[in-house]
Amino acid sequence: MHQTFYIDIDEEITSIVERLKASKAKEVIVVVPKRALLIQSIINLKLLKKEGDKLKKELIIVTQDKLGRLLVEKAGLIAEQRLDEVENEDTRIQEESVQASEEKIDFGEKFIAQKTELEDLGSADYLEAEPRKVSRTMKIGTPEKATTEKILNKELVTDANSGIQNKFFSKKAAQSLDMVKNIDIRQKQKDLEEEILVTKKEPQKKTVAFQEEAVEKKDLVWEEKANDFFSKSERPKKKEEDPYQKIQVGKKAWGAFFWFCFVAILLVVLVGGYLYLPKATVIIKPKISIKSLDLEVKGESVALGANFSENLIQAEKIELEEEITEAFPVTGSKSDSSKKARGTITIYNEFSSSPQPLVATTRFLSEGGLLFRLEKSIVVPGTTNVGGENKVGAIEAEVVADKAGSEFNIGPGKFTIPGFQGSGGGKYEKIYAKSSKAMQGGGNSESTVKMVSATDIANAKNALATKLKENLKQKVKEQIGDEKILLDDAINFGEINFSSSAQEGMIGEEFNLTAKTKARFLVFPKDQLENLAEEKIIASSGIRKEQLGPNAIKFEFGKADADFDNGKITIRVNLKANIFPDLNLEEMKKEILGKSIDDFSAYIKQFKELDGAKVEFSVPFGNGKIPPFSRQVELRLDNN
Repeated sequence: MHQTFYIDIDEEITSIVERLKASKAKEVIVVVPKRALLIQSIINLKLLKKEGDKLKKELIIVTQDKLGRLLVEKAGLIAEQRLDEVENEDTRIQEESVQASEEKIDFGEKFIAQKTELEDLGSADYLEAEPRKVSRTMKIGTPEKATTEKILNKELVTDANSGIQNKFFSKKAAQSLDMVKNIDIRQKQKDLEEEILVTKKEPQKKTVAFQEEAVEKKDLVWEEKANDFFSKSERPKKKEEDPYQKIQVGKKAWGAFFWFCFVAILLVVLVGGYLYLPKATVIIKPKISIKSLDLEVKGESVALGANFSENLIQAEKIELEEEITEAFPVTGSKSDSSKKARGTITIYNEFSSSPQPLVATTRFLSEGGLLFRLEKSIVVPGTTNVGGENKVGAIEAEVVADKAGSEFNIGPGKFTIPGFQGSGGGKYEKIYAKSSKAMQGGGNSESTVKMVSATDIANAKNALATKLKENLKQKVKEQIGDEKILLDDAINFGEINFSSSAQEGMIGEEFNLTAKTKARFLVFPKDQLENLAEEKIIASSGIRKEQLGPNAIKFEFGKADADFDNGKITIRVNLKANIFPDLNLEEMKKEILGKSIDDFSAYIKQFKELDGAKVEFSVPFGNGKIPPFSRQVELRLDNN
């Protein structure tokens, strides 16, 4: 699986590397146009190969630039001329060795470049930091017979130049070349189109001989040659002289120009600050008259909307149910001079379906052999048949210890009735009792015990009823939000049902009380009432709507009559409206623009409808005048 990148002619190497990192393909084809930056720098290509090896990606460079392909191959990358040669996904791309073509270079008398020598001239040591210790020198004929010719094959000359730099230059020459190795290839290619002079011998002696010599003897010679060679390629074209470049500006002229710019900028800032920075807020206090009006409004849940001509608005009926349980402390007490333990037991009847009466003082024997007696006469229900199953009859009853003593303060347990022993039929075993709480109050000295009193139960019911109603009111207010109004006369609470875990006279520290009820509510929209009131005030006072101002009408509700069954309510309300004088604020704003404070005060005194006015400036400095532009002035009424 491969991916193809199309590179712009001026795309930087950093951008190409980022695209390579973002690619998920293992094979990446890079299509490069002619003269692109990427293929004109051997450093860029080596960096690209380094990143490709690090990312474990196989790179293929496709370009029709001959010079570019040579540099690609020297950088160790695969180069192709056409994209269709590598587009087949089923065939892995094989690296092909590039064979240097043997071309005949016309030096005037057809000098033949050797293939092996051309390969050496572009070796992989190009632009390496450490130069070779041994180089080769090139002897080209005798200088006294030298003539000049143009090198026609630019591609091979450029390549040869890179080879010469690596193979023939000494350490010092290589150091000088470091200054130019980052020169843009495009500039080099353009410069090489100029005439490059080379020396040649007589026709019979036109051969190039490379002899290895010690670097130490030729460092200076090759450094001078290298500097001379590259200075030609780097020498800019002579430009026509600009006559204005010879003009010199003196320090005084520069100083005058600086102060002129400073003063001009300062003037612009001051003028802009004067025109745009100062702002003023003018607050005028009008004389407010109060209009009062009594209004009777009808609300109906069946109404589809408001009818102001009939003083009718829409009402809504809401029904809610609430149940709460709370624990209350026992405050009553009684003397326990006998020190007999007391408690509650549950008596069960599994013997028959007939009720079993038990008289007061009936004995109940605990598992530990302690005797308790029934305080009041009771009847234990018999068994019942429910869905084909027998349901045991049960009833709770109060018992007291037969004797005084702390030993009767026993925990929960099972009790039998000694009077049924020997009666036969299993009555003794099937009529029994159990306790779920410990017996309390047994002792041997004078003391008092806490006992549930009638006052405890009454106070608990009142507190729970109040909390129950508040909970219901809070629930309905959360439901309607601020958009609707609920009056106290529009609430109907149903009967409150209480259930207690204790009865009067029960000994204990606390007891639980549960309260449950339903409530009905009639609510009406706030905006409909406000709009109706606003219309009635305007009609009765003959004023414009703008004279009321925001939140100018206050409501005081009187007695309301609610019909919860039919969803109707009659609302009685007193309206108080703040009426402002009829002022043309826009005209006033135009009149006060640019006035001084004294002129503004004199202007305000002309209006009998006003109690005064004040001006607030946005900045502490100024000329003491209201700004002259309308956008810099805000005029508003004091509604308080």
